[in-house]
Amino acid sequence: MTSRGLRVGHVAQYVPDADLDMTLYNKVLSALPADQADFEGWRVDVALDELSVPCELQQTLLRELSGG
Repeated sequence: MTSRGLRVGHVAQYVPDADLDMTLYNKVLSALPADQADFEGWRVDVALDELSVPCELQQTLLRELSGG
C-alpha cells in the first residue's frame, strides 16, 4: 500500500556529458515539465531546502561537484 500522491523516482549514477554545464538547481528544475517550470519552480526551492542543500552548492556546475 502506498500513500495517495506518492511518486517514486530515481537518480542516475552518472550525469550525461550534455548536462555537466548545468547548475544543480537547473538540473533539478529540468525534471519539471517544460510548461510548468516557470510557475512551479518554487518546488525546486522547497525540495533543495528540505535536503539542506546550501545555496552556493545549488548554483555550482554539475561538473564541479563530487559524486562521493
